[in-house]
Amino acid sequence: MKLIDEARQAWRMASVQLAAAAAILAGVLTANPHLALGLIAFIPPGPLRYLLAAGVGLVVFALPTIARLWHQPKVKGKSDGPR
Repeated sequence: MKLIDEARQAWRMASVQLAAAAAILAGVLTANPHLALGLIAFIPPGPLRYLLAAGVGLVVFALPTIARLWHQPKVKGKSDGPR
């Protein structure tokens, strides 16, 4: 495995920050499963529940992907000058 040029500054990347937020949310929901069940109870059963589940999956995938592809000026690579 070869690290990217910005590996030491990875914590500044929006995709890494989004992944950290998702990990915290997953930890909270794992520790308190009644929270997830309470949220699901508000969604009416049927096609809307499946549509919302697909939407959540798309957002959870798309946001970090877009954030990683987006230019992030606060992260400097080797080609951006001396460190």
